[in-house]
Amino acid sequence: MVNLRHLLPAALLASALALAALQAAEPDAVGMVINITGETSPDLPVRTEIPANTAIKLGPQVELTFLHYRKCKLVTVAGGKVELSASGFTTDGKIEREERGPCPRVYQLGGGPGGWVSRGLPPRLPVDSEIIFARRRADKVTEAAVYSDDHSDRPLFRFELVNRRAAEPTDTEPLTVDRRYVLRVRMNDQREPIEHSFMAIAPGAHGSLVVLRID
Repeated sequence: MVNLRHLLPAALLASALALAALQAAEPDAVGMVINITGETSPDLPVRTEIPANTAIKLGPQVELTFLHYRKCKLVTVAGGKVELSASGFTTDGKIEREERGPCPRVYQLGGGPGGWVSRGLPPRLPVDSEIIFARRRADKVTEAAVYSDDHSDRPLFRFELVNRRAAEPTDTEPLTVDRRYVLRVRMNDQREPIEHSFMAIAPGAHGSLVVLRID
C-alpha cells in the first residue's frame, strides 16, 4: 500500500498573496509526481505538477507514483507511457498499485501582500495540513507559519520546511475547526512576507494535502 506521508519524506531525501482558489482539475495541471525511481521523459522530479495530456515515457525499470487531483488516487506505474487528463489517465505500462489518496486543495499564491481572492468558497485549510509549494518561485520560500487572527506577532507554530514541503511539527497543538487564522509566508526574493487569512476545517479522511502554487 502506498502511504503518501511515507513516500513524500522518502522522496525528499532521495532526490499546492492573492490566493485564487483553483479547481484541482484545471487543464494546466491535473496531478503531481509523488515518487519516481529512474528517469522520465520529459524530466519530472518529485513534487512536480503534471500538465494535462503530457505523454510521460518511462524506461523498463522505472516506476512512477503520481497523485491524480480530480480522482484523488495514488497510482504507481512501471514502464511504458503514461498520460494524464482532467478525468483520468491512460498507460501502456504495468499498473502496480492504484488506491485512494488525498483530495488536494490547490491555490494560487501571488507574489505580493494582499488578501485571499477566491473564485468559489473562501480559503479553507485542514487543521493537519501538509503543504507542497509548487511552480516557479516555490524554492524561494524560507518560512511558513500560522498565527492567530488577532494580529499577534507570535506564531502558533512554524511549518517544518524541507525542499518545497511544509509539515506541521508533531508537538503542535491542533488548530480549532471553523476558526480563522493567518498564514504568513516569507520568501528570499522579497522583503515583506505574504500574509493571508484562512478558515481551519476538519482533516480529510485520506490525508490533508494543500498545493500552493507560486509564480
